[in-house]
Amino acid sequence: MGIYTNGVLEKSLTTSLPPLTSVVSALSYIGRSLFSADAYLNATIDELRLYDGRLTPAEIAVNYRYGPDTLALPVSLVATDTPSNINLSWPSWAVGFSAESATNLASAVWSAVTPAPTLAAGNWSISVPKTNALKFFRLKR
Repeated sequence: MGIYTNGVLEKSLTTSLPPLTSVVSALSYIGRSLFSADAYLNATIDELRLYDGRLTPAEIAVNYRYGPDTLALPVSLVATDTPSNINLSWPSWAVGFSAESATNLASAVWSAVTPAPTLAAGNWSISVPKTNALKFFRLKR
């Protein structure tokens, strides 16, 4: 676990922690202890971000640099090949992205890939039937 302030590592721990999935919403506070003798937090929290997984120090620095209203995590389109299809997938947290295809990069005519993507196992995915035609794929927001 690491605590970052303004994109800079302040403190880190290597002990194991319980997963966040074990936290219940009843009596869960930010800046307040369940021990009544503890003082409340005397501070202002401008922003709190929770991620599903560990970020690298570089990702944390980019997130700080671009602020809360910009997606600073890299979004990758992954293509896997099967005998009859090309399967395209990208992370579920990449909300607002859609897959597009083009047959020629020079003309820059992109169209939406059909069918619509489905969400399963933490990823958006689309299965595109193979043809003998050349096709390029991208994600667009």
